[in-house]
Amino acid sequence: MNQTPAASQPQGGSSTMKWLLIILVIIIVLGGGYLVYAKYGKLASTTTSPSPATSIKASPSTSSSASVPADWKTYSNSTYDFSFKYPSSWEEAMMVCDAYCPKLWPSGMDRKTNALDISAPSKNIDETKNMLEETDGRTFQQITIDGHKAYKSEIMHGVVDNVQQVIIEGNKGTLILSARGEPLNLFDQILSTFQFTP
Repeated sequence: MNQTPAASQPQGGSSTMKWLLIILVIIIVLGGGYLVYAKYGKLASTTTSPSPATSIKASPSTSSSASVPADWKTYSNSTYDFSFKYPSSWEEAMMVCDAYCPKLWPSGMDRKTNALDISAPSKNIDETKNMLEETDGRTFQQITIDGHKAYKSEIMHGVVDNVQQVIIEGNKGTLILSARGEPLNLFDQILSTFQFTP
């Protein structure tokens, strides 16, 4: 009896299909990762062209009264030699932190989500800007405040609150002013009164 061996089916068909599916999944994951990185990562900040520096100049005291209400208080700091005006209805406190940390906020509002914070990091202005760009992914525009180099961030929309920051190179170190919540509405007006004292 002469038996012919049965034709064997190739086993590679299902294996090839598995590999194609794995490659397809990898391509989709890498493509999606690239899109997320391009939108929220470094690629988004490197594609924007730098804007020319704008100047926010503190008005002389005679004309500043026209731009801010007469009842605004003046916050002064002799350690870092600066002052600015803020609404008289706001409260003020010195917060406990590693560095200098005053906080101003509208009375009756939660100071965690509605505040103007001031801090003095140990890094210089450019190191501070670069650190914030890398950690938060935000972009900054160079500006001038009372003749001093400064950077102003775009408004960063967060889960709890919206935040905008200005980094200023002062006479005695770098300062960061952060406005969140309600104070954002007055941030530019407050910055227009910012002055360094001799």
